[in-house]
Amino acid sequence: MFYTNYYFRKFLNESWLRPVGRFIKHTSIFMKLEDFFSKMQTTLPTSKSSTNTIKRVLSTKITLGGGDTQQLDGLNGLIQRLKSLEQYQDIELNGNTISSGTRECKSRWDAIKQHIPQRGVVLDLGSAEGYFSHRIAREFPEVLVLSFEKDTIRTNIQSIIFSMEGLTNVVVCQTEISPLEIARLASVVETIDVIMALSFLHHLPTYQIPTFLTMTAHLTPVYIVEFPSPLEIGVCNYSAVERFEHIEEILKRTYPSVVGIGNFRSHLDNNVQRKMWKAQRQSLTRKNLLPYMSAPIPFVRTHTLDFRDDKGWILDNSKKLKVGVNAWNLLHYNIVYPASEWWQRNSVDSYKKLLEKGHNVTDVRPWNLIITPSGLEVIDSKDVPNEIIALRPDDIEKLAATFGKLKPQFLW
Repeated sequence: MFYTNYYFRKFLNESWLRPVGRFIKHTSIFMKLEDFFSKMQTTLPTSKSSTNTIKRVLSTKITLGGGDTQQLDGLNGLIQRLKSLEQYQDIELNGNTISSGTRECKSRWDAIKQHIPQRGVVLDLGSAEGYFSHRIAREFPEVLVLSFEKDTIRTNIQSIIFSMEGLTNVVVCQTEISPLEIARLASVVETIDVIMALSFLHHLPTYQIPTFLTMTAHLTPVYIVEFPSPLEIGVCNYSAVERFEHIEEILKRTYPSVVGIGNFRSHLDNNVQRKMWKAQRQSLTRKNLLPYMSAPIPFVRTHTLDFRDDKGWILDNSKKLKVGVNAWNLLHYNIVYPASEWWQRNSVDSYKKLLEKGHNVTDVRPWNLIITPSGLEVIDSKDVPNEIIALRPDDIEKLAATFGKLKPQFLW
């Protein structure tokens, strides 16, 4: 697909992305991406449906998986395994601390919660045991939390905790967080109101830190960063900690306002404190954005996304966007919570509700669903006159199959 390849190159040549563009183009990753785009096959949907099809969709039943395996004894087993390695954050269940980590969390939360919006999307990078993602999800019900963590034990602990409490305004993704992954997120229409990188950045390769900071800064109007002190004995990646001791100076390259919001005791040395910064700006513009990941260029157009402190997120200077994240995009980050059964059931139900209301909907696709703080919601559904054949017979089944595997599948 020549046009897909063209827009991928065009995106990498955006002024703020040139550093990572040069990095990607000199690695095998770029060749693999080009090969992927060149081989990607996309089939345009055909419009065939009938009254019988709508009845079939309304009667579709999703067969869910096996029984609930997220039991308290399983959680205890995971916590014991984690303690044999290192439990970094406190683990809470129903408001009670059931296992204490090596790092004190409450005072940090008291500082952070003042900067969490009442409504919006918060991305927690390197969320560890999920203490802060958990707190936000519990205390800010109209906020959608994206908890990104690469460790299997920690993401499983988060999943069990969130499941036992019935929280669905949080998505846990077990994913490696790198400049390439951030570039992929930055290439599409997504609204991130706050990014948190709490004692996370120094775990990246030293040479990636400035690029990573710059790229993530172009995603969000508010960035909360905590960084270690070079005085800490035994801190990971000491060369990076020493080199970027004044991490706020990098943030000031992008944000007009960078202020300290607290100093917090290190778990490595009680006499040393780590600084936490809040970077903020009143406006943000992102251009040449695809509507969703792997969009079939040239059949879609690119978009401009603007953030204004008094208006929120505006698409193409006209449409105010809802709070939420494209479900299809999240499938690219290895979702582990909510479980696949939840996604199957709610994705099908979202379209069923429209049909039950008499809407003759078409364009039933996973990239036309967003997850909001209150659940899945259909977007960009084309409501056509009833005399026009709209819904394909197997659209709902394909939707359920995609979310059954929780992987991006080109079934259409």
